[in-house]
Amino acid sequence: MNIDIIQVMLEIAEWVLFVLIGLSVLYITIFGILSRVIKRKYSYPEANEQESFLIILPAYAEDKVIIESAKRILEQDYPQDKYKVVVVSDHHSDETNAILNDLPIQNIIASYQDSSKAKALKLAMSKQTESFNHVVILDADNFVEPSFLHDLNNVCHTGYKAIQCHRLASPTRQTPVARLDAISEEINNSIFRRAHINVGLSSALIGSGMCFEYQWFKENVILLSTAGEDKELEQRLLFQRIHIHYAEDIYVYDEKVKKSGNFQSQRRRWMAAQFFALTTMIKDLPKALQPFNLDYVDKTFQQAILPRLLNIFLVVVFSILITILHPAHSIKWWIMLVLFFMALYIAVPRYYKTKDTLKALFEIPKLVMLTILNLFHLKGAAKKFIHTQHGEN
Repeated sequence: MNIDIIQVMLEIAEWVLFVLIGLSVLYITIFGILSRVIKRKYSYPEANEQESFLIILPAYAEDKVIIESAKRILEQDYPQDKYKVVVVSDHHSDETNAILNDLPIQNIIASYQDSSKAKALKLAMSKQTESFNHVVILDADNFVEPSFLHDLNNVCHTGYKAIQCHRLASPTRQTPVARLDAISEEINNSIFRRAHINVGLSSALIGSGMCFEYQWFKENVILLSTAGEDKELEQRLLFQRIHIHYAEDIYVYDEKVKKSGNFQSQRRRWMAAQFFALTTMIKDLPKALQPFNLDYVDKTFQQAILPRLLNIFLVVVFSILITILHPAHSIKWWIMLVLFFMALYIAVPRYYKTKDTLKALFEIPKLVMLTILNLFHLKGAAKKFIHTQHGEN
């Protein structure tokens, strides 16, 4: 084959890679900048009535944290007859269940062979004999302020059917991996939540700290079938043209993963759920275009974005590689790299721009390798429950 033809083919391949990776980087860069440039403050008037809430805590082998979490949610400054706490206790010890049974909650004991959060949510809803206005989903390691339901009631009273609260790291000692996990979540909050609602698009869901209109959730939860239940809920909401609001000032504190092994398990579950969501959303994309459903199209593209650590790895590697092989072609890669890092830096809250964060950055190469390894273990992971252990030191 002619050397000139080979060179042209390599240049075309390089441009194809640049465009494919660049689309993800461009999306993140645009919304990263918008998260700071567009400032929109939402205010929620005091509601003239207190609506009712069903609070569900699915818990799988969470003996170390579920009791404390259940106790703390009961400390709400909200009428006790206006909310009910349900724990779905899956694979807990008899001692843990005995303590949960003594609390003023509904403790539903499950022992699935093939557990999942979707199954726990279905079970919790099937056991309800009364109706509520809203349902709230929290994780077993989450805790909220006593004013949580009062503030959430004000937001719900404005008419939103789906709300994602601001989930952030628990104020506990953070390992370098936990700090990076917390920063990653805050970047997501900036890009996929704050920036999105500030330009009129829907917020992304995140698996906990979610609130839905009770009747809508009851009708749709029975259709969930994967380990990525939040992705499925997003798809159903947006296909039905239901806006997902982001309540940035209502906090849900979350225990971050402290070890790289747990980080890998968590990301493998997320990557599999994202890939499965992409394949299913693409099938319904033609219907979403008639009439045009911008929220659904945006979410479909969002599912196609590569994991952030993998994006960082690819941009850095190709910037260096193209510089060595063809310096003149590398300029666009370095511009992309600078824009990408700038967008991520902008999206990180100021309180995380510290020396501890700088030290934690040395963990990134290891986490990148774990992310790459996850690519070879995605088969069946969207359907299979992968547990992330909490309460570890």
